[in-house]
Order: sequence, then structure tokens, then C-alpha cells
Amino acid sequence: MAPGALKHLRPLVPDPYDCILSKLERNSSKDRDDVEYLFRYRQLDAAVLRERYKKELRHSLTGPVERHDTTLKLWIDIFQSPR
Repeated sequence: MAPGALKHLRPLVPDPYDCILSKLERNSSKDRDDVEYLFRYRQLDAAVLRERYKKELRHSLTGPVERHDTTLKLWIDIFQSPR
């Protein structure tokens, strides 16, 4: 396109835990499928996911926080079960 014109452009990509946590509140079937694939493919750690949820996301969620707590627990149970 324009060689050298974009030399200062740095694409940023969320890490897998951020991707998972970004889908928690909506919790559609497509989101669950995406998250399960990402969790299994990247072999993520459920303890890290729980900790990041508590420290980074839980305080800013809308609606009943307990609902999101339950969703995360169910997701982790699904992800850790054998296929």
C-alpha cells in the first residue's frame, strides 16, 4: 500500500484472558463456544482466569454480580471437563 508509511503503527491484541472476560457479561451461545475453544486451545489456567475476573472485572459489571460469578464458574466447569 504505502511502504514505510505505517512504521509507527503498533497493533495491539488482547490476551486470551481478556478475550474471555470480555464475553462474560453477554454470555451468548456463540460467546461460550468461542471462549471454550480459546480456553482449551491455549490451555489456559482456570485459577488465573478467576483471579483476573475478581481483580479486573467484577467491580465494574452491571446487573447482579452473583449472576456473573455463576456464569464464570459454569464456564470453568465446562472447560475443565473432558470433551
